[in-house]
Amino acid sequence: MFRLFRPAVAVLLLSVSFTATALQSYVAEYDLTIRGVGAGRVRHEAFFNDLGYRMEATGSPSLAAKMLGYGQIREKAEGRIAGEQVMPASYRREMDGKENQFVYYNYGDMANGKIQAVIGSQNKELRVNPNEPALDMLALVVQSTLDVERNRVGEHKYTLVNEDRVRSYEVKQLPDEKWKDGKSGKTVVVKVFVQTSGNRQTKIYFAENPLRLVKLQQLKDGESRFTLKLLNYKAL
Repeated sequence: MFRLFRPAVAVLLLSVSFTATALQSYVAEYDLTIRGVGAGRVRHEAFFNDLGYRMEATGSPSLAAKMLGYGQIREKAEGRIAGEQVMPASYRREMDGKENQFVYYNYGDMANGKIQAVIGSQNKELRVNPNEPALDMLALVVQSTLDVERNRVGEHKYTLVNEDRVRSYEVKQLPDEKWKDGKSGKTVVVKVFVQTSGNRQTKIYFAENPLRLVKLQQLKDGESRFTLKLLNYKAL
């Protein structure tokens, strides 16, 4: 269950609107459902300029989630943006009351294909392909959003680092959908993308003006694992 709640906080950060040169800083709140059960809400703040990014996310578990052992989750990631490429510098994640859920990455030796990591209380060295950028969950979000806005989806794979696991993701675009906005009643065109790694899929739904994540669903072996829905969004 912890493996469902943790990536849900991070993957929320797919909701980004931006100009041609820099992503738009924002604050957003999402509702999180895990296997049909309300698991809480996630608030995230993202700050961008032409050279880099800083993201902070806070996941607040529902009463039901607390009864299952979840604590508040906090994440922070920083890095540079060079053209159309995200170059992460560091990533940190912690959960209240769960020291074994602590994760930290230092990307300072990426040129040699190495990431210095702390998983729980253990120091580890992760090996990656130095010619293929390795991204944590939040850095992957920034890279994915850049690709969506600039119509580069599907041109390459992502390498995702999650705890001490390294996976490659392929991305493709699905046909647009038309949804009815619950507040305005207007019809909204929604762009749909799917990321696939083996038996895992993440479906991502974007609305535009501003570009933002309106829904995200993660599946494993075709079964829904968790769903995110946008509640509030504000550009800064």
